[in-house]
Amino acid sequence: MIWYNYKCVHIHIPRTGGSSIIKMLGIPPGKDFIEMRRGEHRTIHHLNIDSAKLESYFKFAFVRNPWEKMVSHFEWRKKRDLESPMSMKVKGNKANWLHSVDFTYWIKNLKKMDYDNLHTRNQLDWICTERWIWDLDKQIYIYRPNRIKLKVDFVGRVETMEKDWKYIKEKLNIKSDWPLARVRKTHHLPYWKYYDDECVEIVKNRYEDDINFFNYKFGEV
Repeated sequence: MIWYNYKCVHIHIPRTGGSSIIKMLGIPPGKDFIEMRRGEHRTIHHLNIDSAKLESYFKFAFVRNPWEKMVSHFEWRKKRDLESPMSMKVKGNKANWLHSVDFTYWIKNLKKMDYDNLHTRNQLDWICTERWIWDLDKQIYIYRPNRIKLKVDFVGRVETMEKDWKYIKEKLNIKSDWPLARVRKTHHLPYWKYYDDECVEIVKNRYEDDINFFNYKFGEV
């Protein structure tokens, strides 16, 4: 998402509180809600912006503990797929099917259930200078950058979102004292209660670079 009025770019990685950021900054001037949603989830490589402006603008993103992020995906998709006519049209019985399986089955069958996509892969791929390449059949990354170099100026964490939002407000010279509004939030049990040992390893392998780079651990709040 690009806000020319604030001279900033927010890379909205799914299930990392991005809708809350949009709520606080508002729909970018010149766009309506539909246009905004179409361009909501774009990597740093897919933005429609002049390279000079991209270089000069304040660029930020939020990341999240991958094990919790996947639980949030699961609970959100269960809710969203049945509420959205488009999801029902595209996914058909799969939207209903998701309600008939538990989290461990979903994690072990992302490809089969048509949920193995950019939204459920590593977060660094959204914000780094190089891209990761995922082999859908082998379920592994067949290319991973040798050196991780961020292409954003700041990476906040869902776990410290209130504090990180204050820093972003300072950078954007936003004087408002409004607290961060949390929207589109899922409500679920502590994420570690969803996992068996196999699922812990599946997510660990899928998000290995995120886990190492951001020093996430399973079981952390």
